[in-house]
Amino acid sequence: MIKLLVSDMDGTLTYDDEATEAFHIMTARVNQKNRDAISELIENDIVFAVATGRLLKDVGSNFPEEELDFHVISQNGSYTYGLKGEVLRQDTYSEKQIKEVVDYLHKEGLNFICSVKDCYYRFVYDKDNVDFETKVSEFTKYVHNVEELYGLEICTITALGHGYEELNEIYEKIIRDLPNDLNIGITGPTTIDINMKHITKGNAVLQLAELLGIKKEEVAVIGDSFNDLSMFEMFEESYVMSHGNTEVKKHAKYEVDVFYQCVDKILAMKKKS
Repeated sequence: MIKLLVSDMDGTLTYDDEATEAFHIMTARVNQKNRDAISELIENDIVFAVATGRLLKDVGSNFPEEELDFHVISQNGSYTYGLKGEVLRQDTYSEKQIKEVVDYLHKEGLNFICSVKDCYYRFVYDKDNVDFETKVSEFTKYVHNVEELYGLEICTITALGHGYEELNEIYEKIIRDLPNDLNIGITGPTTIDINMKHITKGNAVLQLAELLGIKKEEVAVIGDSFNDLSMFEMFEESYVMSHGNTEVKKHAKYEVDVFYQCVDKILAMKKKS
């Protein structure tokens, strides 16, 4: 029986088959049906958690404060938060690793964003030309000197591209040039996330389950993108969104069109048990 459901955010929890901007980080929102489904899970004593590449603040902006009765894994597994927003665990880059990655991206002229616990730092080459996905969140700051990033507690570095064709070219270049101790994956229509190898959503979910005394087979996960693969590979009860990438869909056990269908299936199985 499932005791913990963990959901990706963008393209999964924010996905609305009637909305045209379901994937845009600044406009996509969690609709009422999905929020009601989360409430129903909690009412049935099933723990809920969000696992996202976003900040805790970004997740919170999607829910009224009284509905934030769930755990959050942010920045693809770098931080895990409890029900009261307390940090349960965290992991960040070393200064040497930060310098190695940002210097490379800067040398190659690639657009990129670094995230720390509470905000994003968007590197800007030309301060008069900030026109490309620059405001990934209302919690974005801008830097024009790469050395300003060296001393920060960075947990995720994200390279940016225009659409999947350009992203694939950037991705192939990055995995060829950067060290293999990094976890690099396309995470959306404009983003490639670069994390330390051991920092994944899957590992963070496993650690959260252990913290809560929940067995691996009692965990279900749902997502739509490459940064969700670690969850699909870690947990058998895995759900993928039908609009997800074809390669991603191969790794999940079930397929659903919208998030609340996953919740319906889990609650139906609970009633049968």
